[in-house]
Amino acid sequence: MVLIGDMVRNSSQGLGSDQRFVSTFRTLLLATDGSENARRATETAITLATTLHLTSVLVVHVVGKAPSEAQLVRGGLDVHALFDQEARRAAEPSLARLDEAGIRYTLRSSLGDPAIVILGLVEKETVDLIVLGSRGLGALSGLVMGSVSHKLVHLAPCPVLIVKQIGPTEARQPGLPGLPFCTPFSARRTMT
Repeated sequence: MVLIGDMVRNSSQGLGSDQRFVSTFRTLLLATDGSENARRATETAITLATTLHLTSVLVVHVVGKAPSEAQLVRGGLDVHALFDQEARRAAEPSLARLDEAGIRYTLRSSLGDPAIVILGLVEKETVDLIVLGSRGLGALSGLVMGSVSHKLVHLAPCPVLIVKQIGPTEARQPGLPGLPFCTPFSARRTMT
């Protein structure tokens, strides 16, 4: 089952072009790190933003480590400029696709734990939906290290859409046209 706005439908039924629905999603946050999984998440965010008639997407890139002294000196000791530069570099593929699709965006960058930073932005910007790619960690690695997506699913006050990597032998799952296979929203979030 897929929940979109105020309408619930079975994935196999399809959404006809004459069917309209009211979206309760107004602010979509796209977390990106420049990876292939982030590219897939970007494509999903574009499809959702277009389908749900969202006017803008909040794109977030979190820098995991502080800049070195050499980077600070080269950057004129402007830490914020360095974060913004790193965010633009890492998010460039996502930003280019959003531009191509004609979707406005705001890019935010920060230093810290990605899950904590994203949760802070969710509260501050009243985000209705978080979209991010899975990291593809194995069960043991994910358990030991923890993953951003895992933390967000359990701690975010809004739905989290995790776009998974599709292996060469995995079949594409039915869903909205143009959307890759996605992990459904947290059951806890859709039941309320």
